[in-house]
Amino acid sequence: MAETNALLFAGDLYLAFKDNATGLYSARQRLECDALSIATPSEIKEKISKGRDTYGNAFVSFGVPQPTEFELTLSEITREIFAMQLSAVIETLTVASGTLTDVAVTAVLDAWVEIGHENLAATGITVKNAAGTVTYVEGTDYELNRRLGFLKALSTGAIAAGAVHVSGAKDAIAGQKLLGARNYNSTFKFELDGINLVTRKDMILRAGQATVSSQDAWDFLSGELTDVPLKGRLEIPGAGLPPFTLEYRD
Repeated sequence: MAETNALLFAGDLYLAFKDNATGLYSARQRLECDALSIATPSEIKEKISKGRDTYGNAFVSFGVPQPTEFELTLSEITREIFAMQLSAVIETLTVASGTLTDVAVTAVLDAWVEIGHENLAATGITVKNAAGTVTYVEGTDYELNRRLGFLKALSTGAIAAGAVHVSGAKDAIAGQKLLGARNYNSTFKFELDGINLVTRKDMILRAGQATVSSQDAWDFLSGELTDVPLKGRLEIPGAGLPPFTLEYRD
């Protein structure tokens, strides 16, 4: 029986991200991918006949290669992928713990104001009048957003609009910060470790240098598990090398 000539691919995608400062690629990450498409467009150059019986027809035509394009939709979103979506640079986020001593804050009734310090400790925060003679009660006189370091004086409490002093401690902050709209040149290389489900034969798709850009707005409150769609060009990774290769393995 002849082999079935049909294609239905499945595959695992491996990405290695390029550090623009050093030019080096990271170790690979395997990510869930919902879509991966490649287009090899060309521009047609042609000569049009003006002959009596052939007028308007091409008598010479030639396809001139254009940059190889690709689209990628990722359903597993690492911080590196999210940074690409937001055209962002990733920085290490480190803020030391510390102590607040009579930090002056101008209270506004029923509105949030900045204390000037974030990640306030869960306990031990005190809010007093400017003279330090009255200690106000949280939940009765004021509310705190400890993560952001915001204070709201309640009009139903004892705080009058004006200066108050905040004391206590703040906890350390560690993580990463994405600086949005700072990097429009994200590059990675990838391998798709694939299989043709029809024939059960292996297929390996490789691209040595892919440059992508964000295309769509990101809705932070969509209420859905979202994907990251990326579009870009598959570049030539070196002299004489193709933008991508596809292996069929028997």
